[in-house]
Parts: sequence; C-alpha cells; structure tokens
Amino acid sequence: EALLVLAKLHESTVDDPEVRNEYQCICEEIEVERSFGSRTYVECFRGTNLKRTLFALFTGNGAAFTGTYSITYYAPSIFQQAGVGSTSISLATSGASNILVLVVTLLTVLFIDRLGRRGIFASGALIMGLSMYIVGGLFQGYSIIDDEGNVGLSNKHAQACVIAFVFIFQAAYAYSWGPVAYIYPAEISNMRTRAKVIALAYGLNWAIGIFMTFVMPIFMDNTIYGGYYFFAACCSVLFIGSFWLPETKGK
Repeated sequence: EALLVLAKLHESTVDDPEVRNEYQCICEEIEVERSFGSRTYVECFRGTNLKRTLFALFTGNGAAFTGTYSITYYAPSIFQQAGVGSTSISLATSGASNILVLVVTLLTVLFIDRLGRRGIFASGALIMGLSMYIVGGLFQGYSIIDDEGNVGLSNKHAQACVIAFVFIFQAAYAYSWGPVAYIYPAEISNMRTRAKVIALAYGLNWAIGIFMTFVMPIFMDNTIYGGYYFFAACCSVLFIGSFWLPETKGK
C-alpha cells in the first residue's frame, strides 16, 4: 500500500526505480529506528536531539507569544476603541481581517518552498513587532476615556492607523509565524523523535495561547497600551532569535 502511495506521489508506477529506491530507504529507516527500542520524551532532550527540540519549541511557542491569539480574539474591542463605530461594524471589520489572514496563509503555503524559513520568521517578527509598537504608541499618545470609562482615540488619523496596523499585524502573522511555525518543527526534528517533538511544540503553543487570552483583558483593564508594547517586545526577541535558526528549505 505504501509503495502504491509513493508511486502516485511520483506520478509513476511501482516498477519505477526511483519509487523503489525511496520505498527501500523508508523501510531501512524504520528498521534502524526499531533497533533503538521504544521512543520516549526524554530522548527528545538527549544529544543532538536537544538542539532540534529547542528550535522546535522556540518556533512553535514563539508563535503564541506574538500576541496573535489576543489580537484576533479581542479585535472587535480594539476596533471599537479605534473608533470604528458600533459593535456590529467592529465585528464586520474583525471578520474582514480574518478573511485577509486566510488569503495570505494560502499564498504563503503556495510559495513557502521558494522563500525559505529563517527569512520569513525574521521578517514576520519584524513587521509584527513594529506594528505593535506603533499601535501602542498611538494609544499612548491619543487615547481618551469618556465619562462611562470607554477608551477611544482623539485623533481620526490615529484611529485609521490603528486599524491599518492591526490588519498589517495579522497579515504578517499569516505570512510567517502562523503557517511556518507548524512546518518548521516537523522539518528540524528527526524521524524518530518527530511525533513527540511536534506534540511538545504544538501542545505548549495552545497552552500559551490560552494563557495569553486571559492576560489581554488584564492589560486592557489596567493599561491602555501596555499589552501592545508587551507583544512588540516578544516579537523583538523572536526577530533576534530567528537568525540562529538553521535553514531547512529544500532539505
């Protein structure tokens, strides 16, 4: 059955020497893996596997620290603070930003193997970080609070900029850390530890993402702009860390 699948992937037949060779290599790899006994999570942190696992954890969990979960979940509130208008309009604006995310993600998946990994991580973190610094600065400089305690922006140009940079932030995530943080951990780990490394990377990703969604309301209640600066700082760390990642394009 595996041989048939490989033949379909190569758009050839089961008698193709290239298909047979790949099939044989996979069988030999499986036999080698089995000779080492059962897999454990401890193995992910031994020898050269440790470095691979740390790279996978950095990229998988770094995606959660960008602030994307908080920005996406609370986008309607952010757009309202930016002066979009009624709740229904802010929800529609939030929906539009999610459509943008879908389109950009599809484009990234199509062209990922031409662009590489490390450059995408670095540029995505840079754009997201700058976007959050700008949004935080605009809220710090132009925010006003009405008699009912609602936050708003006093300058119409600042309102437009906040909306624009939230869109830019989400598009940058969809182009970089969104899809590529799922690809990279699978590529950097070896076949024997791959399943467990991916489980660690993505399991912690969602745990951190849930934590961040609880953190954002605290930021919004206690500081108008602090949350944006926090996520900007996280993106700055991710930008610097990206230059230490081994490139896996084409390997």
